[in-house]
Amino acid sequence: MNKIKKIYIENRVFVILMIIVLICFICIVVNLMILFFGTGEDRYKGRLNGIEAVVLSDSKISTLKSTIGEDESIIESNIEVRGKVVYITMSYNDTVTLEDAKTKAVQALDNFSEEEVLFYDFNFTIKQTATESTDGFRLMGSKNTSGNTFSWSNNRVVEDKEESE
Repeated sequence: MNKIKKIYIENRVFVILMIIVLICFICIVVNLMILFFGTGEDRYKGRLNGIEAVVLSDSKISTLKSTIGEDESIIESNIEVRGKVVYITMSYNDTVTLEDAKTKAVQALDNFSEEEVLFYDFNFTIKQTATESTDGFRLMGSKNTSGNTFSWSNNRVVEDKEESE
């Protein structure tokens, strides 16, 4: 014991620095383990409470896809449900205007019950490729559970750097 005490007294600064380095190393290792391996908690925590009562079944989604697919102006559509968010993507042909596309996206909510509309968030992506007759567009819109209206992103055309100079 006296030998250890003697080493400590002779190298007091070094021993204290080594203790600080050891504590920092342990903190870093613990944080990296939490970062990479997680804590084992549910990803959504309590945000999915009540989802069992308002489940969007696969048959409901396939029915919605076929209903949207009946529209001749829609080339391709996709519906994906992740947690409490329903992602709907619609690609339009060149005969549809931007306002018509927005209207059709909002009308897609008519296929959901009022309970589903109040429980789920909806995110729409509507797009149209540019052709000779149209400029095309790519627009995202969302409706939160607490809101009654859609919020749409801007559809500004990104200018090239050469044109703006």
